[in-house]
Amino acid sequence: MGYFSAFLACHMYFRHQFASTGSTLLDQLFRAVVYLGLAAWAGIVAYSRLDLLYHTPH
Repeated sequence: MGYFSAFLACHMYFRHQFASTGSTLLDQLFRAVVYLGLAAWAGIVAYSRLDLLYHTPH
């Protein structure tokens, strides 16, 4: 999941063109929310795999 999230973040940063709202502040805020959402998604998946005992720390 970490690889997929990192791939999506890099793809969105280097290749994807977000539609502009006309406000630089809103555009930057939207991009930050997308990147933080991807990081949170990867973190939640990692935590859930530990919590469900799919992976256990040794």
